[in-house]
Amino acid sequence: PMRLEDVFGQHLQAYLSSGEHGKETLQAAIQQELLCQYALELGLHRTLEHVEAVDTARSYETWMSVIRLAAMYERQDKDLDKARRELQATDEEVDAYYKEHEKRYKRLGEDRATKSIKRMLSEQKFNAAHKQWLLKIMAEIPVMVNGKEVPHEVLTRSLDTIYPKPDSQPGPMSPGPLASYLTKVTGATGDSADSYSKLARVKVTIGSFKLQVLDLLPASSPLPPASPLPRIPLEHLLSSPRLIYSVRTYILAEKAKQAGVGWAGMSSRLDLGTTKRTHLIMELWRHLGLYPLSSVEVTPEEIEAHIAAYPEKYKQVLARAGEGKVRQMASISVAHEKEKKKRRELIARLMESATIEILDESLR
Repeated sequence: PMRLEDVFGQHLQAYLSSGEHGKETLQAAIQQELLCQYALELGLHRTLEHVEAVDTARSYETWMSVIRLAAMYERQDKDLDKARRELQATDEEVDAYYKEHEKRYKRLGEDRATKSIKRMLSEQKFNAAHKQWLLKIMAEIPVMVNGKEVPHEVLTRSLDTIYPKPDSQPGPMSPGPLASYLTKVTGATGDSADSYSKLARVKVTIGSFKLQVLDLLPASSPLPPASPLPRIPLEHLLSSPRLIYSVRTYILAEKAKQAGVGWAGMSSRLDLGTTKRTHLIMELWRHLGLYPLSSVEVTPEEIEAHIAAYPEKYKQVLARAGEGKVRQMASISVAHEKEKKKRRELIARLMESATIEILDESLR
């Protein structure tokens, strides 16, 4: 059954409380969901350009949803909230830092400088506590690469890229411990297309999340893996802090799932993103011979019947542009009518066979 709370989450109440317009919007969204599911059952997502990205999105939400889920878990943690409130830099620490770096802050003036230093030192204290909090959680959620668990020390050392030491200066770009581990395991070195292909085939499992390694890398990563030429050097790709940042985000999202934090209404959501959903449904119409419009079969008899049904309309066209234009316009109109009819019939069939539920009695 399709549970509307799972499909639309917090948006369901907004749909139902917006009168007839909201209900019409909800119905259209349900129809789109059913079309996407039907297209996936037919395996049509395999024809899309970024197969790996679609497969991953099918498994669990979009990347942005994972980020929101991780943030929900962080916000509800009482120890972290306590650390955020209590770990503030003291006046003595601020004064000592200001005196040690007075030349750096000369332009700001003492008042603005001390406020800026207090924020920085307080943030450093909280980051240190946050890192320890995160390390404890990371020890509970295994990260698997091609079926082998990534050593915890590799993840621990990789966190230094997102928790830099105080006053540390940025150094040259170089792969971190996790990136080095990946290249060692996969043999993906250098910038050849073969190295990218090896990297693209790496499977990463974080708790219940099933991913490709490219899901953990920047948006500019060379998708699809079959691309003959990499877009950016592999060394730069693996130097990105996004790699360990993505891992820690998925770990927190998995922890949230286990704790039931914010997971209600998300676990069954088929969220391919607006663009991919549009392409997927378009692929369904193509598969059914309804897109492009020129693929819809129209017989001479249907054209003649259509012209006869609208004599005044086509009489004017005949006088202005000739018989060829009349038949062309009639053919397009007939194809459009047949296409709309077949789409409506498919949607009606899917709606009739679907079991749609609202579990929350207050929303019924």
